[in-house]
Amino acid sequence: MKKTSRRKFIATTGISFFASSFAGAQNKSGVKDGVVGEPFAELEGAKILSEGGNAVDAIITAAATAAITSPQMCGFGGYGGHLVVSLEGGKKISAFDFNTQAPLASNPGMFIQAGKPNLEKHTFGWQSFGVPGIPAGLHHALQKHGTMPWKRALAPAIDYCLNGFKPSPQLSAALKSATRLQKDPASLKLYYSKGDATSPSTLLKNPDLYKVLQAMAEDKSAEPFYKGEFAKKFASVVEQNKGILSYQDLASYKSIESAALKFSWNDFEVFTAPLTSGGITILQTLGILKEMQLNNLPEKDRLFARIEALRFAWRDRLNLLGDPDHAKIPQGKLLSSVYQKGCSEQILDAVKNNKCMPPSRLTTTQNGTINLSAIDAVGNMAALTLTHGGYFGSQVSIEGLGITLGHGMSRFDIEPGRANSIAPGKRPLNNMAPTVVQHKFKTIAALGGRGGRRIPNALFEVVYQMIAEKKSLEQALEAPRIHTEGNLEVYLEKGWNEQNLARLNTAGLKAKTGISAVISAVGKADENAPAVLSMR
Repeated sequence: MKKTSRRKFIATTGISFFASSFAGAQNKSGVKDGVVGEPFAELEGAKILSEGGNAVDAIITAAATAAITSPQMCGFGGYGGHLVVSLEGGKKISAFDFNTQAPLASNPGMFIQAGKPNLEKHTFGWQSFGVPGIPAGLHHALQKHGTMPWKRALAPAIDYCLNGFKPSPQLSAALKSATRLQKDPASLKLYYSKGDATSPSTLLKNPDLYKVLQAMAEDKSAEPFYKGEFAKKFASVVEQNKGILSYQDLASYKSIESAALKFSWNDFEVFTAPLTSGGITILQTLGILKEMQLNNLPEKDRLFARIEALRFAWRDRLNLLGDPDHAKIPQGKLLSSVYQKGCSEQILDAVKNNKCMPPSRLTTTQNGTINLSAIDAVGNMAALTLTHGGYFGSQVSIEGLGITLGHGMSRFDIEPGRANSIAPGKRPLNNMAPTVVQHKFKTIAALGGRGGRRIPNALFEVVYQMIAEKKSLEQALEAPRIHTEGNLEVYLEKGWNEQNLARLNTAGLKAKTGISAVISAVGKADENAPAVLSMR
């Protein structure tokens, strides 16, 4: 497979950045430590590592920083995230879910009006968000597996709020195009010079959010965000704007720590975030291909079979998955070898007959997510994904608190009666899927992605290349990827040849050139080699 120049450039610059920016990052262990995913976050995470902090300390600090410096992608009002950590070389693997929760006043049909879905209300404005989970999740993970004080982890974010930062070109461009954000008075005041929607601020400060973060730092917890003066202000502003999130919703929110989902193939083990993340789709696809023994197929059929495995997993994802605490989810069945064997047999029939399987439900793609991956001097690793959903999420902000809200309610199925339909206190299915890969029981990589619905497929592609094709992390990141959401449309990155597209089209698919999610990853090439830090 031919490598694209863009892919090689990003991987190379990612590695070069650490060589130039992280003085002293190469240590006695031979491991290059660091964080990848966002420039301000990388810098602050590196400082933590240079002070002797571990990968969890670094990634939590980096995430808090990114929540300020990449407000189009994530924030303390974002609808949540997922984190997977590997400690002691992989002996301890843990997952954190700090996804949003639907307000107690929500109901399954709340976005159906006159019998029709109201997509605008579902996606934007004062009913499109649930309880923000990021403050609780970051504090919970640091408390359980970090070594540094919460106050130190929040220090860069607090500083950027107080003294300001210069927006990146990506942030400036997002501000210029965010038409709904420009119509929200609190957001206009927060992001634009003198309230002029045509002129994004050249130095962004957030004195209101500074007060909230400072209170959390002094309290040594996230509690001031969810209870007390700030939470009352939060709930009051929502009520004034005819939203439904209440003080009780904020006060009752909890981050969840649980076991990661696990999959084994060859000498590799893959650990990924459990529901409500997108990790199950990655493992289900891998399991189908394992049962199929893909490499025994003629080479001309392998890409088609791979795509059909993804389409099968996406069909199940869109129809069967949701919050397991609120719906009966057949997770055990989907991850069982018996079910996956049956899937593989149907796919082999499709390949034999050169006819694709029926399409799944239509989906929509959105962007507004950031992934951070970290490795420390002793090989602890972590991958953490944060999101607003789409750019600036709901595109409204809380006046007096400086908090822009992610549109977590848009991640629920708008139709009642489905596994992922809205219910009070329920967490929506999302695409985030931070993942850890082990080889012979030792962790060799931590990775995650940003790019909306493209995330699970891109992570599957990288992990598949590592564990089935036995490629290095760098080679796996460079390999061209495919994307499908279960319908007839299939996107192939540049690097696949025209014959590949033609083969898929003859089977009834609509194949075209497209893009993948951006993956940030850290890892060790082998037992004695320095770590690889890369973003693609």
